[in-house]
Amino acid sequence: MNQRVNDLSQEALKLTPEERVGLVDAIIASIQPVPVGIASAWTAEVRARIEAYERGEYELEDADDVIAGALAVIWR
Repeated sequence: MNQRVNDLSQEALKLTPEERVGLVDAIIASIQPVPVGIASAWTAEVRARIEAYERGEYELEDADDVIAGALAVIWR
């Protein structure tokens, strides 16, 4: 990593997690733009899922358990 990238990385780590996510989104979009409408549709979907979780409509599962279950199905 060159010094400029290292300096930027150190500055980015001072941001809040939400700000870092926004920064990552902006960087990715500059490399591979998302077609208009898709980003807003995903944002709406994520918000709807979070709200449903907060209302108690979803139960979360441990990622390791989900992956282990999926691998068990694949490798039977």
